[in-house]
Amino acid sequence: MQILTANDADKGGGDAKVAVPDTSGSAVDHGAEVEMVPMPEAELAAWLVDNPEFFLRFGHVLAGVRIHDQNAGRAISLHERQLEVLRDKHRQLERNLGDLVRMGQENDDLADRVSRFTRDLLLVRNPAEMPARIEAALAGQFRVPQVALRLWHVTDEYRDQPFAAPPARDELRRYFDEMTVPYCGLKNDLAPLDWLPEQSEPVRSVALLPLRSDARPEAAGLIMFASPDADRFQAGMGTAFLDRISEIASAALSRLMPQEPGVVPPANP
Repeated sequence: MQILTANDADKGGGDAKVAVPDTSGSAVDHGAEVEMVPMPEAELAAWLVDNPEFFLRFGHVLAGVRIHDQNAGRAISLHERQLEVLRDKHRQLERNLGDLVRMGQENDDLADRVSRFTRDLLLVRNPAEMPARIEAALAGQFRVPQVALRLWHVTDEYRDQPFAAPPARDELRRYFDEMTVPYCGLKNDLAPLDWLPEQSEPVRSVALLPLRSDARPEAAGLIMFASPDADRFQAGMGTAFLDRISEIASAALSRLMPQEPGVVPPANP
């Protein structure tokens, strides 16, 4: 039989010497010697979780435990420590709730901007004005520093328009044809920066949104966002919003694209 003394408790160690509770009787003699057996700390913690009634039978143990508080620099009771843990959890829940509220507000604001963007395009009567209206709406509604839009799959009626310009290199067009999701990240050689008006600040990040007619799998054009902020468009950012913008713009620009046989073109106003 081993008795845990104050000196034993001060020695520390990987294993804890714990009392094996005697559940054979209903009365507990607090002054009696208790048999101690070594038990790994993880097993001790699991045992206490599985046997919460231990603290009902040995209430004096619960009341007498003192824990060193690193923040306060003093020893506190187990009850005080539990209150600190609950306060920490409460603060974390408040932070999580604040994050959820902020994200909800941002999503509401984004949905409102998408709605206004769609409304702007529905008010355009002349199809030839649509690309410029899209550029202006994107720059204004979503505060994108630089926006450029080009179409290379257009009807003969619009081939002389400023927006009707194919990529300078064939490999760029093939790259855009193969894009299944928008590209976001640092500026690279595939971004046609010559489409942008000359700016005083250099471009450091871009987003490339392919435009497609519903009847054709290959890209019919491209929208490019550009920013001098390297973190504005990041490789790991979500593209669901950009996909939606691409779909809305593609539908609005479909009046400029030739229709495949059997596809009914949208009526011009």
